[in-house]
Amino acid sequence: MVIAMFSFTHYGHAGSLTISDPKLVEKIQKLINLGLRIELYSILILLLLDEQTQCQDNENRSLIQLTEKYKVNKASVRLNNGETLKIV
Repeated sequence: MVIAMFSFTHYGHAGSLTISDPKLVEKIQKLINLGLRIELYSILILLLLDEQTQCQDNENRSLIQLTEKYKVNKASVRLNNGETLKIV
């Protein structure tokens, strides 16, 4: 079973979030392979801050604007098979 782990800093505090839902992990793996950082960041924000309605407004924002808005930075995602992508 493949799992995904987000690592991040939120307001200066380090944290991590592990995902084992197969469908979500598959989606994350596809986004990693495509290098789609904004989409990965939106997933992290959705899971971490429960900002579903806000994420819909993020489509026209840059990654820098999103990090300023949510104060989540130094974010990366890693799969247990070794695939890693630095998001911010």
